[in-house]
Parts: sequence; structure tokens; C-alpha cells
Amino acid sequence: MPINLKKLEENTERELDILKGVIDYADRMVYEDTTLDVRGGMVYNTGYYPSSQVHLYKLLRKNAYAKTVVIETANKGVLEYRLSSTEAVYPNLESGYCTPHSNVGRLATICYPGYEGTSKLWGDYRVVEVRSFDRFGGLEFELHVRNFLQMLLDGDEGKSSIHNLRRYLDDLRIGKSTQGDIDKTNVPATPDVKLPLAVPQAEPIQLSQPELPIAQFTVVDDAEKFSSDVDIDEEPDWGADDVPVNRKNISG
Repeated sequence: MPINLKKLEENTERELDILKGVIDYADRMVYEDTTLDVRGGMVYNTGYYPSSQVHLYKLLRKNAYAKTVVIETANKGVLEYRLSSTEAVYPNLESGYCTPHSNVGRLATICYPGYEGTSKLWGDYRVVEVRSFDRFGGLEFELHVRNFLQMLLDGDEGKSSIHNLRRYLDDLRIGKSTQGDIDKTNVPATPDVKLPLAVPQAEPIQLSQPELPIAQFTVVDDAEKFSSDVDIDEEPDWGADDVPVNRKNISG
């Protein structure tokens, strides 16, 4: 079954809207817990104040949710659940947000396309699509905190992927092709690029090697032909009549 591009665009926009709500709520909870409620973990007359949840909402801000499961049920119609990797609570039922240890979260953890089952609330149900998400990291995180780096789709309509969801939507609106094109077979031909003319290179300068004089030594077998006597001046530096120099006079 071919991918429905219009439906894909709507799902991408919905994922970004839900992500924005999750990040906004996480920012609000971090601000309120660190600024307005300074008593977290302190003791009062009837017990302890609730402990701080800042670390959970910082993780929620970083990871958001990693998986969306689309379930077709007999009693409730089509349901969407978004699985978070943290236990931070996001009180928005329409978003389908769920924590990993909730009943729905445990089901979403093991779900895959084509998974079937029966429940009292849903009746017969079947997983029709699974979307997996990657987040930006490093220096790009704050710039794309309300964006997904990649979305992988797997379902009844086939498999596809989108890179940089927000840029994908922006390119669709201005009518440009995107890096996350679904139909990989219709890749436009590479335009001819005129390369600049080659610049002639100058001929290398050849430098003559300098000639260094080499000392030559002759080995003489008959050493008697040469005298090795050294003339030594036997005359003393000073005579007997000379006055010896006083060391005190030298040093002053």
C-alpha cells in the first residue's frame, strides 16, 4: 500500500504539536519546583513535604517520548499512545502520553505492527502503526528542543522515515523537496555543475646541489719519515732576578 503523503503530513504536524505541549509542561514544572516551592524534602510538623521532581521533568524535557503506537480497537475506535521513558506525569489525556510502568505503557513497550489482542475495555484490538523518534543532542538540542531529529514509521502502509520533522513541514509548505522524501525512487537528477578551468601550475624550480669539499686523509705506513716532536719553549716565564708577584697585589 503506498504511503499517503497528506496523512503523513497531518501526523507529523500532530506529533510536533504534542511534543510542544510536553516540553512546555516540563519547563513549567521545573520552574515552579525550583522557584516557587523551596520546601521540597523539608520536614514540617506532620511529616515531610513532597520531594522534588525536578530531575524527572528535566529528563522529560530531554527525552520527551520515544514511541507512538496506533491501535485500532473494536469498542473505542482508533487510539494513539505515546510512550515516555520517564515517570514524569503529563496530565493531558488527548495527547495519549503514558509512562513506562502504567498498564498502557507496558503494552506500548512490547507492541509492534500487526500485534493483536483482546481486552474488556477495547474488545478486539490490533496495532496498525508504530512510530519511533530520535531527539537532537549536543549543541543542537536547545535549538531543536521542540523538534524531533527523526521519525521512523512502520505499519500497514509500509515503512518510511522523516529527518528533521519541522524542516520537513516547512519545506512542504514552500513547495520544496525535503531530505525526508518518502518516495526514494523519484530522486531528481543531479544538475550539471560547471567546474572552473584548471589553473596552470608553475614549473618547479630546480636548484643545483652545492658541492661540498671533502677532506682527504692519507695513510702513511712508514711513520719514521715524519717527526712527531713538539717544540717546547723551555725558557721560564720569569727569571730568577724577577720579583715574584704577590697574590694580595693581584686581588687588590
